[in-house]
Amino acid sequence: MLFVIDLSYQALSGTYNFGVPKRYDTPTLLLDRSAGAQVLAAARQGKTATLRLIAQTEDAETYQLFGYLPGRNYGKPDDEQLMLITHTDGPSISQENGALGILGMVHYLSKIPQAERPRTLLIFLDNRHYMPGAELAFKEQDYASKHPEIYRRIVAAMGIEHLGQMEHLDEPGKPLHPSGLVELSTVWISNNSRLVDLAIKCVKQNGLKRVQVQCPGRPGIHGGAQGPWYGLGGIARRLRVPGASTMGSMTAYWSTKARIDAFDANHFVTQVATMSQIAGELMVGDMAQFRAQESSAG
Repeated sequence: MLFVIDLSYQALSGTYNFGVPKRYDTPTLLLDRSAGAQVLAAARQGKTATLRLIAQTEDAETYQLFGYLPGRNYGKPDDEQLMLITHTDGPSISQENGALGILGMVHYLSKIPQAERPRTLLIFLDNRHYMPGAELAFKEQDYASKHPEIYRRIVAAMGIEHLGQMEHLDEPGKPLHPSGLVELSTVWISNNSRLVDLAIKCVKQNGLKRVQVQCPGRPGIHGGAQGPWYGLGGIARRLRVPGASTMGSMTAYWSTKARIDAFDANHFVTQVATMSQIAGELMVGDMAQFRAQESSAG
């Protein structure tokens, strides 16, 4: 299988692909625009070639990690929990840093005395990545599936991924280079007017740059669909609880060559601050007022 991708070799080199959720033992090759053009031209001429994948595979054990920042009712029957979730696998520190973002949120919210935190924070660091709708492929290895009581106390959920991204440009005739701007990002929010207004308020008050607030459950201001939930933030919809999530777009981070110079600490901090403020509101808010509203968008 050959994928011809409209990127330069520099942008594509080192790109990490996910074997999700099943490995088909099919040799696969990603081709940049230049090499791809040559292969496509050869294919149109009826030329043939043999592609062999010579590789070794090994089993590896990874972990789903759960932790709690106790609220005032922690350990009691009436304890309510706000879940913070991210993935812990990725090609580079530029991409795989949601766990650091969640730790930043927990560090901030831990400054509030436990007696003043109405709800408990559940931290879920998931080792399954890019499996939207296919998580059941690993149901036997999923701790939460074996312990459904984990989700019973959750009243809201937040997904945190791909923070501190810097936009990189891949222009013909030029090396891959940063534009000097932070990457485009999104804050997704459940279909509830109070939550939408809350997300917009938090974005503005924290000065988060180049971000859109997106509500998949309702039409946009021009009547069009606002798209799906991306990433692990969609778990709120599956659990039917209020939710919010954030994720940066992708121009450099897919590559294993995207080192720390593709990461902006100030942007990271601003994103963490924005999501911490949303989390704080979900920590104390009336969940009856945050429930999703029905709409024709589904």
